[in-house]
Parts: sequence; C-alpha cells; structure tokens
Amino acid sequence: MKKACHFLLTLIIAMPNSIQLIAMMPQSVVQPITPRIIIRQIEELDPKTIQQYFYQLRGEGLYKMGLRLVYAHRYDRNLDHLDCVHFIKEINNWVNDCGDQVTQVLSQPYLPYILPFLETIIGEPVITLDLSKLSSADDNDRLTSLPIEIGYLYNLKYLYLNGNRIKTLPIILAKLPSLTSIWTDKDVEIPEQLRHNKNLAIAQFKSLSEN
Repeated sequence: MKKACHFLLTLIIAMPNSIQLIAMMPQSVVQPITPRIIIRQIEELDPKTIQQYFYQLRGEGLYKMGLRLVYAHRYDRNLDHLDCVHFIKEINNWVNDCGDQVTQVLSQPYLPYILPFLETIIGEPVITLDLSKLSSADDNDRLTSLPIEIGYLYNLKYLYLNGNRIKTLPIILAKLPSLTSIWTDKDVEIPEQLRHNKNLAIAQFKSLSEN
C-alpha cells in the first residue's frame, strides 16, 4: 500500500489533471479519490516525504491542502505561511459553532481545497459553517464567490456569508437538502432556485461597504 501511495503522489506531481492520473493508473490501484482517501494516503508518508511532495507541487489543490493538514495535525507545525495548526485547533470557531477567531485558511485562494476536508477533520457532519470571519479587516481578503466545493457539505444547515464581497449566491446551494438558513449581505443576488425554496430562510444585512 505504501508503494501505491508513493506512486500515486508522484504521478500527481507530474500530472495535476486528476482525470489523466486515474486513466494511467493500474486498475488494482485505482479507487474513488475522496478527501478521506487522500488523507489516509498521506498519513502513510514520513515527514520528509510529505515536505518533499509539498514543495514540488505547483499551485493550490486538494493534495497540497491534504499535505498541509496531515503535517499540521501530526507534527504541530506548518509547511508554509498558511496556519493550518491554528485552524485545526480552533476549528470550532468556524465549523459547527461560532467564535471570534479569524483564519486565512477559509479565504478565497484556499476555500475550494479546504471545504472537501472539513468533515474529515472534525470526524462528523458539518452543520454550521461561518465564512464571515476572515484573516484581516482588509477588503481584499473577503470572499468574492462561493466555490462549487460547498456541495461537499451535504448536511450543512446554517451558512454565514455576511461581511464578504460575494455578488451572487451559487445555484449549487439549492442542492444541499439540509440547508435551512443563510446569512449574507443585502446587495447579494439570490437566484430563483434559492429564493423560491420554502425551506430556506435567507437573511440579508447591510454590507460593510455601506457602513
């Protein structure tokens, strides 16, 4: 299994396109590539190998985020400037609870790659997600869109988006069957699929730019 894991990650470094990657792999190695499987594969690596793969990967992606998370959790250290150690220890400030901490891990560049891992990190369904707390008060840090990866959170009920720069809510939110409440800014466009959902309450507040 360890050899298969090294083979998998080596191919990922050389070929970021996951579809091409799966097509090239032996059938005996191929299995559904889920966030949980990614974490399990990385957990088999020693710290030096994790560092090696991390620094060879270009750009952001699921595997790069997975390497960060495993390294932070196991060794209580960060692989780069992104403070995953703090995020994991204080995750209840944003997931399944609300606190007063801020984090860059949930900012726009990293959001598509951390969302799929949230339930794996906490070991239970994500019911509440607070994306209103960013890394700073700088307007450039605020979210401009909500990525399609929000669809990983099938059990999500409460979503806080207020205080960002999101112009429209994505239609994929209509496919989250448990979603009952969204908090956002009043100038955000609400698609008809969400507006006409009788089971969904959307509270819109005055945006920061209007203060």
